[in-house]
Amino acid sequence: MPDNRTVTTDPRRGARLDRPVLVSNLVSGALWLVIAAGFGAWPLSVLGAVYVLPTSVLIAAAHARGSRSPVRRVVVWALPWLAATALWGLLISATEPVPSPSTYAVGFVAGAAVATTCLVAWQTVAFAFRHHFLAATARAATAGAPAEPSAQPR
Repeated sequence: MPDNRTVTTDPRRGARLDRPVLVSNLVSGALWLVIAAGFGAWPLSVLGAVYVLPTSVLIAAAHARGSRSPVRRVVVWALPWLAATALWGLLISATEPVPSPSTYAVGFVAGAAVATTCLVAWQTVAFAFRHHFLAATARAATAGAPAEPSAQPR
């Protein structure tokens, strides 16, 4: 019986995705993007969706494969952060009417601050959803299991 925590994307290659990680990242990302769209920032929500989808898949694939080395763990979290920093840096820099090197420098520093805040908020909510998802799955699995013999009345 296959493990319901993983989703096989290509049986020949064995690439898998960690289902709770993927679902929780997508739900958390969708929640934050709906909030942004609710405040009228729908173009930002569209750009955010383009970021959240592949990043969620990357993180879920990394979790499914396991962390074999500290370097790999750092890279898995550094790539989404660098991508978010680049996106926010370009967005902040684009607000300046006459771009200059100092505009881009300030934009990327501000982008790093905003990206860090957004990534931490996104992953914090995703962790809460993941914890709830795993707890609900564990409760459902144990609900149908027979009680231990010592706990049964005689």
